[in-house]
Amino acid sequence: MSASELSRSLKIAIVDDELAVRTGLRRLCNALGVEATAYASGREFLASLLNGLTPDCVLLDMHMPEMSGLEVQRQMTMFTDSVAVIAITADDSPETSVRWQARGALACQRKPIGADELLALFASVINWQAHSRVA
Repeated sequence: MSASELSRSLKIAIVDDELAVRTGLRRLCNALGVEATAYASGREFLASLLNGLTPDCVLLDMHMPEMSGLEVQRQMTMFTDSVAVIAITADDSPETSVRWQARGALACQRKPIGADELLALFASVINWQAHSRVA
């Protein structure tokens, strides 16, 4: 089964304060057959978790006005530990990636993200889910 076929069952949350990024990523996910919901802020996304939404993965922007992506990631742990976090950022410094992954992010991806990169990230999410669930 290809990564594309496997990714079709994923539910993705996109959290980014930039409308163009949210729209572009949501459209790309949909074109790949992946269900995606976009949120303009970390607070909006956290509220959805409180209301019972449980995506498989969140594409989480690092720099947002009200609440940083790292703070969103920290607060997510109050609701769930079963959502894979993929940090998305324009900052490509090695320190950024290390900081995110030290806090439990599955990956740190530099913007913009293409279809091939997104499929590889989705395959990582599926692999993470398979290894993090107790049989």
